[in-house]
Amino acid sequence: MQLSHSLKLWSLESNSWLVAFYHRVEIRGFVKLTSLSAEGYLQVHGYSLSSAESVEVISPPGYHNGVLEVSFTSEMPAEIPALEDIERAVGCHSISLPAVYDEVKQYLLQHPESALIHLQQVENPRLGPIMQLLPNVKMGDGFISLGESSYISEHGTEARYSATVHSALDHLVDRHSAGEPLCVVVCGAKNIGKSTLIKYIINKLLKLSKKGVAHLDCDPGQCEFSPPGTLTLHTVTSPLLGPAWYNVPVKVDNSKLYGAMSADIDPDGYLRCVRQLVQQYRSGDTKHLPLLVNTMGWTQGLGLHLLSATVAEVRPTHVIQLCSEGLSYHNFSELSVLNLSSHDMFIPSEISSTMHKFLDYELIPLVMSHIQKLKFESDVLRPILCRDLMTTSYMLKSSRPTSRIVNEITPYRVSMSNIALCFGAEPLPARLWSEAITMQVVVLCSAAPDVVADVEGSAYKTVTGDGAAALSVVGYGLVRAVDDCRQCLYVSTPLSPTHLARVNVLYKLHGSITPEMWFFQQVGWVSDGKGLPFVSKRLSGAGFVSTASAKYKFRKSKN
Repeated sequence: MQLSHSLKLWSLESNSWLVAFYHRVEIRGFVKLTSLSAEGYLQVHGYSLSSAESVEVISPPGYHNGVLEVSFTSEMPAEIPALEDIERAVGCHSISLPAVYDEVKQYLLQHPESALIHLQQVENPRLGPIMQLLPNVKMGDGFISLGESSYISEHGTEARYSATVHSALDHLVDRHSAGEPLCVVVCGAKNIGKSTLIKYIINKLLKLSKKGVAHLDCDPGQCEFSPPGTLTLHTVTSPLLGPAWYNVPVKVDNSKLYGAMSADIDPDGYLRCVRQLVQQYRSGDTKHLPLLVNTMGWTQGLGLHLLSATVAEVRPTHVIQLCSEGLSYHNFSELSVLNLSSHDMFIPSEISSTMHKFLDYELIPLVMSHIQKLKFESDVLRPILCRDLMTTSYMLKSSRPTSRIVNEITPYRVSMSNIALCFGAEPLPARLWSEAITMQVVVLCSAAPDVVADVEGSAYKTVTGDGAAALSVVGYGLVRAVDDCRQCLYVSTPLSPTHLARVNVLYKLHGSITPEMWFFQQVGWVSDGKGLPFVSKRLSGAGFVSTASAKYKFRKSKN
């Protein structure tokens, strides 16, 4: 199967292929990619591949942010690997590989500039319900189908970033290679490519920073390593070769509860979270790691003041400011040290008046011209859909590999007397708490006992005073049901019993919405005569109780 003189495929059994190409190809789908070229000859979204190194690549059709390109890092002629080396690299003895090897070898001799990779289509049950949320797009002309849902193409594979962008990124990498501190804030309007650029930079740094790269996420609405509502400091140790919802871990290194999707709900609380995470970075094991900081896409008015305050808190070595040709609403005031003082609503006066003494960073303005054509494409996903993808993917990281939908995850039972509820900026009378929390995504938190108090006339507890500001984020969960008669809640979560032992607060995020698809996946409810699982044994040291496969019919909650 051949698309052109510079892209050649050989089909093997078990949905795998050998691919020879020149310069650059684009991959869509979910595949395991193995480099069969020399050390450092190829890169995937900035990550330089070692010889015989394998990585998982996910870039769903119809999802622009998932586009991944495989390209050369040098123009040196590729080496021709031996048959034994290919078999060793792909980890199998293919029946059809010896039959096609002579043809592969002959092709590479005729095209010495070509690189060779192996692609294996990967099946992941967890992706099923997630793919239902994505646009159902079949790739058009110029793409070769690899199995049912993966594609490869050289069509339109112009480099993602211009030579100017690559030059700026190489400057950052050289600085880190020289042993100098590296702290980079990336800012720009929404949908301009901040997160994608940060992944690219992190991938480039991973080969140099053996202990990982620190990532500070200051966007509570579009988090990179957690469901929404928190700010996180996470150490990245493996390449980021997929969308945010595919990379989401069950437990983030350091996470601060902000409690809302937008920073305008509580600007002071937002900056408090930023400040705490920056302090953790500087005082912890991460202080020697390069730091990449993702910011909100809100770059006008109050958002610009918050962005300026964030830069002042981080004190970076570099600020990358992304703008776009021809789209004025993507552009905003130059974030030079001099200009920060004109957006200092949240910057302490003693710092604002002497900004040049506190801040000394290099401003790198980059024009992302590709935004102009993407603004009107259907594969730029709406923020609410991105949040649904992240939350669904997190919940499906269950210890049960058979869980294909969220509602198949067996819930834990927790007594109301062992848990406190907190609604943040949405105070509600206690009589409405059961209804407000049912089938809602909540943040599972840990709080000191002295900030948890009983609620008069209710079986629930709550967090007193400013106690919510001191909550420690453990993870996320879904309140499947509330049984007021038995005074217990049923909570689904991928967290382990060890982590659940710390949880004593459920926090309902301001403005959070449970993904609509979860309601259509509801199974085993009373109406179908099956019921939901009930509890069989208690977890030591925890208010949570695990459930078994036996059935228990819930009663409707009383008002």
